Amino acid sequence: MKLKDVLISLKKRLYIFTTLHFVIQKEWNKQYWIEEENGIRYIPCKLCPKYDFKNKCCMVPFGTALRKCVTAASEANLKDFSNMKILEIGCGELSYAKKIIENAGSTWVGIDPRTGKGKKKSVRTLYGHVANIPFV
Repeated sequence: MKLKDVLISLKKRLYIFTTLHFVIQKEWNKQYWIEEENGIRYIPCKLCPKYDFKNKCCMVPFGTALRKCVTAASEANLKDFSNMKILEIGCGELSYAKKIIENAGSTWVGIDPRTGKGKKKSVRTLYGHVANIPFV
């Protein structure tokens, strides 16, 4: 693994580890979208709580522009899930959704086809494929 990849991985893990539920709740408590007449909502960077106006950049410290938006959207949409059982299909090696959901007081279940052997590990709680989901 290259040094650059290690640094990105560390940034991502630190961001996830330091995400606190009460901070997310406060950050996303006001309207951050624009709603069109037809009900479609969109979020320009300038309204996103993760956008740093001073430095003109996203405060999510890892990923492409799209990954940063997905991370922010996860925070915005999963923060209110309490007392629920949430299923994530294809959770992979690291699940940011898991952290947010568990901090909100819900139960997270991850299904992934990886066996956990070899290089690619998984945080899954169940082994499965989309064609045969072992979740009831």
